[in-house]
Amino acid sequence: MICLPNKPKFASPCNGCGLCCAKEICEVGAIAFPGAQAPCPALKINSERTQTYCELVAIEIFAGLEPIIQNGLGIGAGCTMNDC
Repeated sequence: MICLPNKPKFASPCNGCGLCCAKEICEVGAIAFPGAQAPCPALKINSERTQTYCELVAIEIFAGLEPIIQNGLGIGAGCTMNDC
């Protein structure tokens, strides 16, 4: 497994390292990008190049929608990737 130096410990608060989206595409990403392979095409890097984010969740937020994708994926709830 590739580990980024800033990956938080499993279940620790998400810090936007993007390892999860770099390793696999979630169900929402598979619907939005049929046939895509990891890294997820929705994985984006902020302008300061310090954090990653999901473009699909960003659209949800900027459109003022309920955070269905964000909550469904557990974004911000805690790191879901095993420790290295």
